Amino acid sequence: MWFLQKYMQKITLIFSLVFYFAFSGSSTANIIIDAPELRCVSVNNNGTVDLTWQIPVDPFGTFNSYHVYYSNNPLGPFAVVDSIFIYATSTYTHTTVNVYNQPAYYYLKSRSGLSGTDYSDPSDTLAAIRLNTNLFFGTQAQLTWNPLHTPNLPSASPLYDIQNSLPLGSPYVLLANTPYGTETYTHVRYLCGEQVAYYIELSDALGCVSKSTLDTVLFKDLLPPSYQLFDSISVNPATSLAHMGWKPSPSPDTEGYYIIRPLGGGMFQIVDTVFGINNTYYQYALSNAGSQSEMYCIAAFDSCRNYVNNQFDIHQTVYLQLKDDDCEKSIKLNWNKYSGFKLGVTYYQIFESENAAPYTLLTTLSDTFYTRLGANDGSTYQYFVKAVDNNGLGAYTSMSNVQQIVPQFPNTPQYLYLYYATVADSFETKITTLVDTSADIKEYKLWKALNENGPYNTIQTIQAGSNTSLSVSFSDTDVNTKYQSYYYKISAVDVCGVEQMVSNIGKTILLEVYGDVSDEKISITWSEYEKWNASVKAYNIYRGVDSYVETNPIATVSANVHHFTDDISEYLKGQGRICYVVEAVENDTVYVGNFPSAFSRSNMVCALLSPVFYIPNAFVPGGDYNPVFKPSIIFSDYSKYNMMIYNRWGQKVFETNDIEQGWDGTFNGVVVEGGVYVYTLYLGTKNGIYHHRKGSVTVLR
Repeated sequence: MWFLQKYMQKITLIFSLVFYFAFSGSSTANIIIDAPELRCVSVNNNGTVDLTWQIPVDPFGTFNSYHVYYSNNPLGPFAVVDSIFIYATSTYTHTTVNVYNQPAYYYLKSRSGLSGTDYSDPSDTLAAIRLNTNLFFGTQAQLTWNPLHTPNLPSASPLYDIQNSLPLGSPYVLLANTPYGTETYTHVRYLCGEQVAYYIELSDALGCVSKSTLDTVLFKDLLPPSYQLFDSISVNPATSLAHMGWKPSPSPDTEGYYIIRPLGGGMFQIVDTVFGINNTYYQYALSNAGSQSEMYCIAAFDSCRNYVNNQFDIHQTVYLQLKDDDCEKSIKLNWNKYSGFKLGVTYYQIFESENAAPYTLLTTLSDTFYTRLGANDGSTYQYFVKAVDNNGLGAYTSMSNVQQIVPQFPNTPQYLYLYYATVADSFETKITTLVDTSADIKEYKLWKALNENGPYNTIQTIQAGSNTSLSVSFSDTDVNTKYQSYYYKISAVDVCGVEQMVSNIGKTILLEVYGDVSDEKISITWSEYEKWNASVKAYNIYRGVDSYVETNPIATVSANVHHFTDDISEYLKGQGRICYVVEAVENDTVYVGNFPSAFSRSNMVCALLSPVFYIPNAFVPGGDYNPVFKPSIIFSDYSKYNMMIYNRWGQKVFETNDIEQGWDGTFNGVVVEGGVYVYTLYLGTKNGIYHHRKGSVTVLR
């Protein structure tokens, strides 16, 4: 029955359209309906948007759907956000947008026609109204917003309604009207701390309203109390905190004072608040005036927290610093100028206490430095400085931090011993010196020469600082240890810049290596290590392959021997690089701190040896002697290997990639005939070198 009804409806529509077109002369285009007339775009409090439109006329019932298009740019691109399939629908809520974050533009289309697939032209593009409010001078709220459409829609009101909630939270009421095309309004209020909310409305003859986003502004009085003056700032000797005082503000609406610190570059930071017009004393708990000079200023504020923020009476504490000059047995005092007194500082007074005795006035001066001569070694001295205003007639003074010092005069070192100078690699040597940590040394200098008698040049300086280590180590990277020995010595410079001691000399070992492949021997020679106090006990000789030296020496020779010949006839593996290092070992001796006897290593030198091939020219398959044809290769650590054997007709009878596998004289399991066979041999070493051998071998039967 349902199918029959739908069928009859469609037959009736077709006959009606045929009759209409036959007698009216209309074209089939008239069955495509217009786009809905978009009239209102209203923003909800959560940023979503309600759209309202005039439903288009559909005389032949060809409606299929409405389509809502959206973009955050008036020039597009626009995208379909939803489709509506109920003809009588005239509203839609776009829930996946937040107009508070970005603009929103909309237009609509209809889809209709005999097939239900024809789209209408788009409707007018309307914008969601976004309100922006700026506050000027604390009393003027300037509202600006974008129009719904340009020009105004014919059906829309010619006036915007400006609604406000005052105070915030009360019902919204009409504040004012402005003509369409004037998208701005200024609301003036003179109260303190009053927050007001606004939105814009534009009504339409359809009965809908386009509502803007909400915006709020906080009105507040911007007239601050009078410019505030400081009296003075001092450093509390008991707490080392900055403490300050001032007179009450003359402005009766003052509710308190901001404690402010300048940050530099015209920037200021409020660090604390003092409430009460008559509270005129303050100590900053986070002050560090015992370790640095600090600047402060204050500003009186009213109930609206207004204060003069472009002009400050800045005062700076006096920070006293002490330094003992051990070279002249004096104490040097210096401090920064106090700033802030209106008539300036007339003079400074220095007060001194020795070994906890009462403070006494040491001197009065206008400078910001002073040298206390004749200090007693080991005494405890305490000082503070007082800045005096107006030649002592003024009401204000400022006291600095209290500083303490115990002058100690330099101790000279009892020893300075170059423990060893050793080669680290081809371009670095390392030098270690045993030092007297009880000495007052400022720095250690490393000197280098190419000959024992010099000239020596300073190549590196290490600051001693608070060094508690019994040794000081240097690294010299301006060397080429493969070709040159180097002489080193160390000097110790005390805090007065005097060179107190110079160490013994240390000379690095230069090693030279010569390889003789035919004799399967390598000879090495080296220079003597110089100059340990206990002299050289012996030399250890280490051998390795390709820059890797084994941990155990292959030989040890006496101190007067400086050469060695190494038999490498059984040393058959490797990449052809046999490397050596010689190590000098000091005679047994006792050092401060239980340091062991010293050692010094030479440079590493390697002999590059080519692989040696031993290839037989005949063999007897299965015989008692030489039953398998296999080459013997020494001085080679191969990465690739291949051997192929051909008969006299060029037929390959054997191939292997295994260096340990030889040819047993068979082909396909049968012993070949006696005669001459050709072999080719390829060997690739790990250092990227390839070797090729080709020859003949005779099979004997």
